Amino acid sequence: MLCLVMEIHVAEMIFRSCLILMQAKCTLHHPPGNEIYRKGRISFFEIDGRKNKAYAQNLCLLAKLFLDHKTLYYDTDPFLFYVMTDFDSRGFHIVGYFSKEKESTEDYNVACILTMPPYQRKGYGKLLIEFSKCSVEKFHLMKYSDSWQLKYWVLL
Repeated sequence: MLCLVMEIHVAEMIFRSCLILMQAKCTLHHPPGNEIYRKGRISFFEIDGRKNKAYAQNLCLLAKLFLDHKTLYYDTDPFLFYVMTDFDSRGFHIVGYFSKEKESTEDYNVACILTMPPYQRKGYGKLLIEFSKCSVEKFHLMKYSDSWQLKYWVLL
């Protein structure tokens, strides 16, 4: 029993050390790409798999941890990734994401979808699905004075 407790403490110390090192090196405060929607604490970011290859590959690896049927692809170039985040005083937290092909011959709206375990069963999965059905044309960039704001217009 003592060995198990010691192993857990050592593992926790290693994890904390790695986390501190990662936080020191990481310059991202939110997902790369464009924020295309924000309402309250929820934001969506559109990430091009070609422009942000490492981030997109890491999203695929993260999904592989939770989806046993996920086929892991390192070729993220033909995909767009839409990351939903929750914003609080500590920054942006990934709630989930979906990916879609840039050019889908079958007109599919989702290639992969994942809601992170802490956010499951709270309605975020439904929001991801509804968001995936929306076309990018429904998002309009509007300029107000010197700042850019994104508005989402729902066609009723």
